[in-house]
Amino acid sequence: MPEPASNPQDVPAPAAEGKRATGAYVALLIAMNWSRYAVMLGVSLVMTPMLIGAMGLDLCGLYLFFNLVRFALQDFIQPLLTRELSAAWASGDGAARRRAFSSAFAASLAAAVVALVLTGVLTPFNGFLPRLPEGDADAVRLMILCEGLMLVVMLATAPWINLFLAAHRVVENNVHRTFERLQDLVVALPVLWLAPEGSFVTWYVLGRLGVRAAHIAVCVGRAHVLESDARVSRRDVDPALVGHYSQAMGWSSSLPISNQFYWYIDQVALNAFFGPVFNGVYAIVNTLRGYMRILGGGLFMGAEAVTADLHERGAHETTRRLLMTAMRSTAAITAFYGAVVCVFVAPLITAWLGRKLETDAALREAGLSAADAIGIVRHFVLILAPAVVVIEAGCSAITILFGMGQLRRFAPALIVMTVLKGVLTWAALAAFAGAWGRDAIALAAWVTSVTSVAMYGVYVPVLIKKATGLGIVDQYRGVYVGPLLSVLPVVALGEAMAVYLGPWTPGAASLLKLAACGAVLGVVWLPIAAVLIPRGHERERVLGLVGRLGRRVPGMGAFGGLLRRVWGLPSAP
Repeated sequence: MPEPASNPQDVPAPAAEGKRATGAYVALLIAMNWSRYAVMLGVSLVMTPMLIGAMGLDLCGLYLFFNLVRFALQDFIQPLLTRELSAAWASGDGAARRRAFSSAFAASLAAAVVALVLTGVLTPFNGFLPRLPEGDADAVRLMILCEGLMLVVMLATAPWINLFLAAHRVVENNVHRTFERLQDLVVALPVLWLAPEGSFVTWYVLGRLGVRAAHIAVCVGRAHVLESDARVSRRDVDPALVGHYSQAMGWSSSLPISNQFYWYIDQVALNAFFGPVFNGVYAIVNTLRGYMRILGGGLFMGAEAVTADLHERGAHETTRRLLMTAMRSTAAITAFYGAVVCVFVAPLITAWLGRKLETDAALREAGLSAADAIGIVRHFVLILAPAVVVIEAGCSAITILFGMGQLRRFAPALIVMTVLKGVLTWAALAAFAGAWGRDAIALAAWVTSVTSVAMYGVYVPVLIKKATGLGIVDQYRGVYVGPLLSVLPVVALGEAMAVYLGPWTPGAASLLKLAACGAVLGVVWLPIAAVLIPRGHERERVLGLVGRLGRRVPGMGAFGGLLRRVWGLPSAP
């Protein structure tokens, strides 16, 4: 008789234990994702002004671009390995596990070799990036080299890293990914204090590479300790399985392409048509977009492992409920944070980055003031915010569909839409940049917004209907009506706060005032969202969680009673 698992993350296949285990695992997954994204938010708030001050806005924009591209490329393999290794580990067959793991390593190693070749080609020939910052060609080459080598290391060790999630070891996976995001700050602080003047970029990017390599070595060792079948052997490599993985990797790349490169096209285009300082300005836009989605868009990251288990068991109704819950929750939280960012975008940039922008030499050389840069950022954010909500809701659905084995249904469309969006953006800027000047910048935002709504707001619901039978109108009503209604009071109150609680000045005082405003808006939004957003089975889950907390946290029992009255449910026995 096997020993019972002592920790939640030790459960081999939580979905196999029924709806309660599935709900508990998803709740743990969401809690871990939220904690990680909260750390990411804090690191970003500290790092962005630090890097702008140390590198300048133009070079910082390029660095953030390379960093985000590398993250997207290293993550393209994650959904595939999570799904395939999850199925192998759920089988309980040691031979099947070793065969799947060794074959996954062979495919990952091939991808790492391709990345190494591309790094070697692109590093000395960075002319593919038009209008580089003057005098910074060597720094750009070093950035490309180090990001490329980090990508090689991550791809080569991907089976061990993704095994934490595939084996449902959510805590280990969260620790790994949290430290992955903390590394930049861990390296930047001593380099900023100790490196000779003018050498920050060199020491920083080399330090990141060293720390990342050490971190990955620890993760691989930990995976060896936790999972005895996480071993590579030539005799366990199955050529047919390697071919299957390699082919699927190509299609699974549509996920990061759609969710990441979709946005980076604008950054490259603005750099080409208007110069590197505009690349830096758009990097700020991308950072704010990340704040909109940071606690919503990543909410159900890793849910493909749960969905794969449910799909294999034929639990189609549970899968449909999970899909709608994922889309509705993602839309609700992303809409709330998007509303907060939109109403406070100008005060936030002023308080957070105002001093760095006021003294940035590249900005002045481009003929822009800090107020001009803030105005461009604000314009972009307001155009893109509705599209961000639609994209993140659609991406959460795609995560579920991926776990259901629907990859080839949506992958080609995502790739085509991304290419089309790039062509339209480039064509629009080429046609109007000369006549309109900087006013043409808004065209890139509008192309992104319209094409993303067409893809994720029209095509993805059609795909969901084909895969699950959920009606398109039911999807729109169930996913968007409650979340959008819940943020209307937030927008109204937030606009009043932004106008009447000023002036907003650079520094900690305004940042603290903004944090207080955000907290007030959260208090206003939460009860409205509690009424408008959860459905019957979701309310039961919430009340169950509140009931368990009520035995430990004072006041939670009364809160549960209040929720029951608001939802019109009978009192607890």
